[in-house]
Amino acid sequence: MHNQERPTAFEQTPQLEALITEQRSLLQALGQELRSLQQQVCTLQTEVRQQPTLGFSNGRDYIIIERDKNILWHRFDNDEPLPIKSKILKGYIRRVAFVDKEYPKLHVFIEGDREYVLVTGFETYFARELLAAIGTLKSEDLAHPVIIKPDTGSDDSKSKHKPVFCNVIHRGRTIKPGTLRDQDIHQLLKRAEAVLKGDIATVKQGHPATSQGNVTQFPASQPSAVLPKLPQMPSKAVKPAQPAATQAQNPVDWIKVCRDLNISKQQLMAVARSLKLPHGKLDRAQSARLYQAVYEQYGEAAG
Repeated sequence: MHNQERPTAFEQTPQLEALITEQRSLLQALGQELRSLQQQVCTLQTEVRQQPTLGFSNGRDYIIIERDKNILWHRFDNDEPLPIKSKILKGYIRRVAFVDKEYPKLHVFIEGDREYVLVTGFETYFARELLAAIGTLKSEDLAHPVIIKPDTGSDDSKSKHKPVFCNVIHRGRTIKPGTLRDQDIHQLLKRAEAVLKGDIATVKQGHPATSQGNVTQFPASQPSAVLPKLPQMPSKAVKPAQPAATQAQNPVDWIKVCRDLNISKQQLMAVARSLKLPHGKLDRAQSARLYQAVYEQYGEAAG
């Protein structure tokens, strides 16, 4: 009597490959549905937020980006410029607009305690860096407020019209647009508009989905049949994100940390004292402890 031979692993390979192919197709379909739903949610949120306010309101507050000695922005009152001494503006970026005049302008609409409109030259460093920063975000990131902080940079020229640069802080981290800021300003505007409208996704923050600044459109949502239940597959353990402490470099640029979080040197030293750290130079472990503690205490407020 002959024993029936068991199928070998090689004979099972076609079935396994077919199962993997089916699962991959299902996952791609689910991913497409999820992206379409995210786009619809962002679009609805934008429409709701752009509804005009009923009743009395404070109106729009136009903020002019222009450098005058140590003052980097101002507003007008009865045609008289009033310097703004505040260092930051925190709010939700709602939209950007190109204003075609003799000297083209960029208007950036910010929702805070009232509606603010930042007005800057279209070809300025400030406009370029702000648009590039928006272009590195995903549409859903705009559910969180950002901090806009004008900066003088390191320009030491004696020119009367010195440039104003722009730092954008999102959830406690300064956005680094990298080479994106060097693209054509009109492409930067289109990309920022697409992010604000929920029409674009970036693969990773700071690394746009395309190096040419073109808009990556999601497929339009289409009616779909009920997807079959996915077979359970063994899952790999997900490596947790590294804590802020591991991101600290030695030596840490504490001046930059204070600037990014909008805190003073005294506040930084107070955190160091609470950790009972020595006064003076810190080693790598001590720097990491202080770095993490500062971001835990002030990072949420900045974001």
